[in-house]
Formats: sequence, structure tokens, C-alpha cells
Amino acid sequence: MIQKRYQDQYDYILSRISSEDEVLTTPEEKLRHFINKFHREYDNEERRKMWPNRQERIAQYLQGLPSCCSVAYGTWHIGNIGEEWGIVNTEKQKDRFVKNWWNMLAFRIIQLCEHYGIEFPSKAYRK
Repeated sequence: MIQKRYQDQYDYILSRISSEDEVLTTPEEKLRHFINKFHREYDNEERRKMWPNRQERIAQYLQGLPSCCSVAYGTWHIGNIGEEWGIVNTEKQKDRFVKNWWNMLAFRIIQLCEHYGIEFPSKAYRK
């Protein structure tokens, strides 16, 4: 479910999804592209066993800096984004925000996919 209070996060994620091969203009195109790349590059049987939770697999994928989604990686940049979004006002809040960054992004991607009716493949990718 899309919630207005998280709009900055949704917009950020959508602005960071891109393709070298095709022009992606709509949220649906961007999310489908992300899900297809995630599935082909990362979502195999072994990783599904290691991380049975889809959110955790997406978070792990994002930490590997996939070419289809370039989000902030360093603590300083992530903390600054939290400040820009008005989430971070203290050092304790910044630490918590940075620690939760990858899981938050993964959860927002799942929410966006649900909102736009984009399904994740049910079976693990096989080469």
C-alpha cells in the first residue's frame, strides 16, 4: 500500500532505477525492469534457501550495487538522505536510519510492486 508519508522514499527508489538498454519512463516499466534483473542476477535457489524472506533477498541484492538501481551506499550519504527526508534529527536516529537503509529500500520496492500489480516470479531462477 502506497502511503503519502513515504512518497520521498518511493520517488527516490523510482528515480534510481535505470537501464542502459532501454528507456524506462513509467513506474511500472522501472519496477518490471528491476524485478527482471533481480530475478535473473540474484534470485536463485541457493539464495532463496539462505534468505527465505523476499525483502531480505532484495536488501542483499541492493547491497551488491546492481547496475539497474544505483542507491546511496556510504553511511554519510545515507545519513544525509535521512536528513533531507526529515526522518533524521539526531545521531541516534541517523544510526538507526543507516542501519535500516537496505531493508527499508527493499520493503518500499515490494510496496511499489504491490501497488502497481507487478508480481515477483514464484520460482527461483535457473540457468
